[in-house]
Amino acid sequence: LARNRITSLPFEWGYLTNVTELNLTGNHLADPPMEVRRIGVAHMLRYLRQVMSCFLNNSLDFAGLNLTEAPLVFTRNPSLIEMYLDNNRIKVLPPEIGRLPRMKILSLTFNKLTALPESIGDLTNLTSIDYTDAGTLSGTLPRGLCNLRKLQKLEFQDTGGLSGTIPDCLGEDQPRLSM
Repeated sequence: LARNRITSLPFEWGYLTNVTELNLTGNHLADPPMEVRRIGVAHMLRYLRQVMSCFLNNSLDFAGLNLTEAPLVFTRNPSLIEMYLDNNRIKVLPPEIGRLPRMKILSLTFNKLTALPESIGDLTNLTSIDYTDAGTLSGTLPRGLCNLRKLQKLEFQDTGGLSGTIPDCLGEDQPRLSM
């Protein structure tokens, strides 16, 4: 497949579990991302499998794929319920995250995030955010967190020094919220 004009691989290829070598040099692939392709065929196939799972099970697990940004492939499934972006190097969570109205679980542990987008407040079905050791939050937490009436778990351990203010509305209408 080397030196063609391939821009993305079929997600179904994720089920080709016996593939151990795949030469894609000279193509212009946008998906899977370069950082996933660099760590090997097994990770690349896992990425593709997870994208398929995103549509079949409404769950996306991109944990440990060396990502530096959250791939926007998740925006293709507004029915997504769970997203695990743990153990990556993600610096920014895109505002498109707010386009997932059914999202219940968002796990961001062990990343390099510095802020949460205001659009996180659009995830009104969110019950859990885990931000443990996900980066150094600076500034003020987004006021949009106050819109998350179903939120039960808000985990911010080991953030490297949370600074700024916590919105005073947190917990007002969230009697089961654990922080």
